Amino acid sequence: AHGRGGLPDGLDIGGGLDERLADRIDASCYTPFDAGSFGIGADLDAERAPELLEAIVREVESLRREPVGEEELEKARRNFLASKAWEQESVSGMARKL
Repeated sequence: AHGRGGLPDGLDIGGGLDERLADRIDASCYTPFDAGSFGIGADLDAERAPELLEAIVREVESLRREPVGEEELEKARRNFLASKAWEQESVSGMARKL
């Protein structure tokens, strides 16, 4: 069920660039000790905000009912590791270490 418009794929509602609800969307969590906080951020045109909010709520509810499958979890893991590797090699990533 996830990935057909899930958070990692940008909540695409129709598959085409003209139908994307957001230019960028991401999710993060802060869990220093317990359950922590979960947040979702996006860059989008203001008039698409209600539609995007509805899509996000649908996706979060879907995740509550049906956990992410092993294949999608592995894809997310590979993407995360690739972004960390890129960060270490990029100029901006090196500058952050200074």
